[in-house]
Amino acid sequence: MVADVLKGLAERSVKDDNIVQMEVPGCGELPVAARLMMATQKVDVVIAVGVLIDGATDGYTFMCEAVSNGLMNLQLTAAIPVIFGVLTCATPEQAEARATGDKSHAVDWAATAVEMGVLRSSQIGNSARAKASVGFS
Repeated sequence: MVADVLKGLAERSVKDDNIVQMEVPGCGELPVAARLMMATQKVDVVIAVGVLIDGATDGYTFMCEAVSNGLMNLQLTAAIPVIFGVLTCATPEQAEARATGDKSHAVDWAATAVEMGVLRSSQIGNSARAKASVGFS
């Protein structure tokens, strides 16, 4: 999915030196990683990329809610868009099908990130800013 996000950003003329990447051990760490990225990298938008697979326990439901709520709350309080690129899947096979090929939404996440970054910049008075950046974790 990360390769597809990078492809989508390149297709929209986002230069490599304007992309910040951070890797985390699991989806539960995405909200804090995104927050740290926002605080230290001066990004215009974050694309949170990951996969949650149902393990037939309540933990899956709790983690899905915690990650989505954490990322939503972060973007609202920081006023920096966070694109929800987290797949929530019932099985590993479903995750594979949704993460690759024609069913992958990663290029769409990149398009949304660019659109929201432009919207944010236009609303906070940075439309003339020379160096826009996109981060994802």
